[in-house]
Amino acid sequence: RKAVQGREIRSSLTQLLSYTLERAINRSVLTLAALIISVIAMVNVFAAVAIWLDPNTSDDFSAALLLTWAYFTSQKAGTESVVQNVIAFVVSAAGLLLNAALIAVIAETLGERVEALRKGTDGVKVVEAGHTLVIGWT
Repeated sequence: RKAVQGREIRSSLTQLLSYTLERAINRSVLTLAALIISVIAMVNVFAAVAIWLDPNTSDDFSAALLLTWAYFTSQKAGTESVVQNVIAFVVSAAGLLLNAALIAVIAETLGERVEALRKGTDGVKVVEAGHTLVIGWT
């Protein structure tokens, strides 16, 4: 709760989480990449726990974690049980989306960096000397 000009403003938990997430994303590219990588790790761990707890699967936790990583990178399809097939589908879909998001962040960052270099607004000082510049020559 905050008081603004004598009025009390109430923020819902959803608004607070949305604001916090937006601030974290806008802070830096590394924060956004770390957030995506954290979500990737959480998806894999939760899926590994679900496979490990499935009574129709004989995998220990480390084998289940490796299996979910194979699902995440779309290298393997589930075959042992219905639960494992559902988990494989969900994790593969999440893997496609999250990997695409990570690649998009990297591509956008590199594109912005190249554009800043092209415009000369990146703050990099040219330290070359002894060259002749011919303007307007093609």
